[in-house]
Order: sequence, then structure tokens, then C-alpha cells
Amino acid sequence: MQLLIFINSAGPNINFLNVQDTLKSFQDNINIENYGFYYVTDTDSNANEILKIFKNLNLESKIVDFKINNLSWANNFNIFFDTYKNKTKYFAYSHDDLKIKTFNFFNLMLKNINTLTEKIGWITFTSDGYYNQFNNPISNSFREGFALDRNNYPRIAECHKFADGTQYSPDLLDYPHIIVKCHAPFPHLVFISNDALTDVGYCSDWSLYTLLIDEDWGMEALKKNYNNVWIPDIVYTHPLRPAERKFQGLRYEQQVHKYFCNKWEWDFGLGNYSDQFIDYICNKYANTNIPMSKGKNSFDWQYII
Repeated sequence: MQLLIFINSAGPNINFLNVQDTLKSFQDNINIENYGFYYVTDTDSNANEILKIFKNLNLESKIVDFKINNLSWANNFNIFFDTYKNKTKYFAYSHDDLKIKTFNFFNLMLKNINTLTEKIGWITFTSDGYYNQFNNPISNSFREGFALDRNNYPRIAECHKFADGTQYSPDLLDYPHIIVKCHAPFPHLVFISNDALTDVGYCSDWSLYTLLIDEDWGMEALKKNYNNVWIPDIVYTHPLRPAERKFQGLRYEQQVHKYFCNKWEWDFGLGNYSDQFIDYICNKYANTNIPMSKGKNSFDWQYII
């Protein structure tokens, strides 16, 4: 198997039109045959609707497993990984409310990374969902980490030329020309090799959903001297139909931030840490790739060889 894709549709925000668009975008744009889906949902009625979508898209043969349970996202992913470790070259996890827009994205990803000599951890693409859906240009592909402009979020990375209140214009987007290193991808659509994930390890089980798993897992990869990377010219849109979400906002915030802070000694998302404190955290992990974003702006692209 070349690729196994994990999707967990659970909670109040399941939208079956989004699920259909997500699966169809994989089907239309993956351009390989040897892939499959490991799908999880939380109720029998949701399962029936999702399986209908697979059937209508003629994708039933791509289901390697389908689970119905109320376990956490992390617990389900870790079971998936235990089951299929060493049975696929690459793993991916995806939200169920995105649309991949770049044809042949998987082979293009491989073309970007196969000649690299440095260790590759998590791989992500460009999320364009917040550029123009809300006329509110927001960088939403990867976390800024310890970057000098971390307090400017969301006007960072490719959106750093926008000021608050500036209307969206594609001319102001500032992309790197090729694949670059990043601190940690957002958890929308992320890829990793079997070998790298075996080394990086399991997902921390802090809540039912995915809040801060991206930051935590990204730092785990950096801690083991992998490079997380962003491929800017492969594009997906996330989220789909955000106005139709039954629950707006994030869940389990206080609980998850407490776990994260206890583990790493800083609370991602505050953004107002002093440079001296950032020095302390990065010095603690000086022999790893965790400090890779320190002392640079988020748009000071770090190319990889």
C-alpha cells in the first residue's frame, strides 16, 4: 500500500456534504491506485450516511476499515497506526471538511521530498480557506512556533504583507518558490512516512478531538531531528461551509492547553512570551530541531536540501 488515509467524523459538526466533497477531492486528485481509507465515526446513523457516500462515489473498495465508536481521535488514530504500521509507505490524516484542489498531489509530494537528504517528518500543503472565504486573509497552513513575528498572527508567513483590515488580494500573498521547513503543520491534511511515524510515536490523548495535536506532534518530530515541511504549490480549501457548523469555536481548550504546558513548559497560543523565555525553551532543546523557528520571521523561508 502506498498511502493509508485516516478520517474521523465525530461530534456535532458532521456535515455529509463536506464528507462527500472531501472524499471526492481525494478520488479526483490523488492519481494513484494503491491507497485506502480508514474511517471512524461515532453513531450508526452517521455510519449509514457516510457509507452511502462511499457507495455513490464508487469508493467502497478503498475502505480498508470502518469503525463506529466513541473513542477519542487520538485513541482511534493510535489503534489505526498499530494495526497498519509497516503495511503502508505513507500515512495521512485528514479533516472531513476540506477539498483538495491540486491534481496528482501525492506524486507531486513525493517528487518534492524524494531527493532530499535531510530527515522528513510531517508534510503539509497550502490551506487557502481563510484567504477569501471571509475576506479575512489568515495564514492557516502551519504553526509559527518561536518566530520573531509570532505576535503578528494571523498576518504571518505568506500573509505577512496584509495589515489588519486589509482586504484580500492574491497579489499580497508571499509564497516561497519551493518546499520549505516549518514548525508544525495545522492538523487539516498531513502526511508522514511509516518509518518517520514509527520513530516519532503515538498521538497524545488529551481530548476527544484534535486541538493542539498538531503542535505537540510537530514538536515531537522536531525533537527527534526530523524536518516538518510545507509544500506551498499543493493547495486545499479548509474549512468547507463554516457557517453551517452547529458548534462554533474550539472545545476542551483549557484542558488541552494545561496538558500541553505541563509537557513542554510553555502554552502554545499565548504568543506573548518574552524573548528570554523563548531562549530558555530553545536552549533546553538545543540539540534538536525544536529551535528551528527561533530568531527568524515566519516568512524567512528555510529551504531544505
